[in-house]
Amino acid sequence: QTQIYAMGVENLRGVNVLIEYDETKLSLQNLNNGSLADGTNPLFFTDTDTPGRIEISSVYMSADSGSVDGNLKIAELIFSTISIGSSTIDFMNESEMLDPDDNLIEIKGFAQGVVNAL
Repeated sequence: QTQIYAMGVENLRGVNVLIEYDETKLSLQNLNNGSLADGTNPLFFTDTDTPGRIEISSVYMSADSGSVDGNLKIAELIFSTISIGSSTIDFMNESEMLDPDDNLIEIKGFAQGVVNAL
């Protein structure tokens, strides 16, 4: 289980996250909504049609506020392993975060995930 977070964000309205992984070592079993697109009508979309690539689009919607701040879980990924060894989960540079006016919010860095299968 791997969790995808936006850390320390301010004035966040939505994200488009692109992730790559080695499909010869990992198989995506499930992809769950995080806390950004919460509520009764969440805007949470995924594209997993390309092997080894995941695209997640998530939008914050609230009657109280047009954006959100803090550390926010975007999604939760559940993989099964295909082979023994180590595999990385990498964010692609095309990932982006947007404010309520559709302006880009700077992404200051990407963490790399590692899955170790024994």
